[in-house]
Amino acid sequence: MAPVSRASVAAGGGLLSASRRDRAAVALGPACGASSVPAIPGVGGTYKRGATAFSGMDTDAFLAEVREANETALSRLGSSKSLYAFTDGELEAAAVASVAANVSHAAAAALEAYAANASSDAAAEAFTAFGDLSAEHAGTAESISDDVPALESHDAVAALGEYGDGSGATDAERLGALVGYALVAKKIAEQSTGFFTGEADPQTASTFRSYGSDVEARRDDALDALAVVVDGDADREAALAAATAVVQGAYEEYTERLEAMGVNPKPVC
Repeated sequence: MAPVSRASVAAGGGLLSASRRDRAAVALGPACGASSVPAIPGVGGTYKRGATAFSGMDTDAFLAEVREANETALSRLGSSKSLYAFTDGELEAAAVASVAANVSHAAAAALEAYAANASSDAAAEAFTAFGDLSAEHAGTAESISDDVPALESHDAVAALGEYGDGSGATDAERLGALVGYALVAKKIAEQSTGFFTGEADPQTASTFRSYGSDVEARRDDALDALAVVVDGDADREAALAAATAVVQGAYEEYTERLEAMGVNPKPVC
C-alpha cells in the first residue's frame, strides 16, 4: 500500500480508512498550497513556498506543529481512559503489560522494515535504535506477568506499518511516522507508569517511566535524522502527514474501542 501524503489526506485519498482520513485532514488543516502564506513556520533559513532554497529545518518547531495538529488526539490518548480502551476494559496488570508488549512488538517489526529500506544512514540508524528499544521493551513488558499472552500486533500502531516494506515511502515520511509513534508511545508509557504506581508496584512503574524517557531520546534522534533528509517543502509536508496519520490512527483505535464498550471517548466536563 502507498503511504499517505498531506495532499492525499486532505483530498480524502490514500490508504487510511475514511474516518481516520477525515480526522487527519481536520488535524492538518488545508493542504500545502491552499493558501498564499509566503513562508512556512518551523523552518530556519531561507525557505518559502515555491522557492528552491532550503537551508535547514527547525525540528523543535516541527515537533510543536505535530503536537498542535494532534492536540485533541494526544490529550485523550494520555487520559485515564486510554488503558481502559486498549485493554478492552480489563484494567489488570497482565492486560496492561500485554498492551505495552504488543504495541512495542508491532513497532519493532515496522521499524526493522523501515531500516532495511532506508535510503540514508541517518534514517537507518534512527530506525534501528528505536526498533531495538521497542524490541527490548516488548520483552520486558511480556515478562511482567506470567499471564501475559504471546506477543502479537496491536491495532493502535497499525498506521506505522502502512509506511513499511512495499509502500514506497520516503525516509522523510517514515521518520515523520516514527515521530508520531513516539508521541503515542510516550502517552501509553505515562499511563502504564500511573497504573502500576496505583497498584503499589513501584519497580514496574519505574520500568515504564524509564522507557518513556528512552522514547523521548530516540524521538529526538529521529528528529535529528529528519533534519538531515528533509530537502524542501514536499519532504516536510510528507513527514508532517505521516506523523499525523500515526497519531490519528491510534486515536481512532482508542475511540472505536471505547464506543464498542458503550463508553463516551470524550472527557466529561
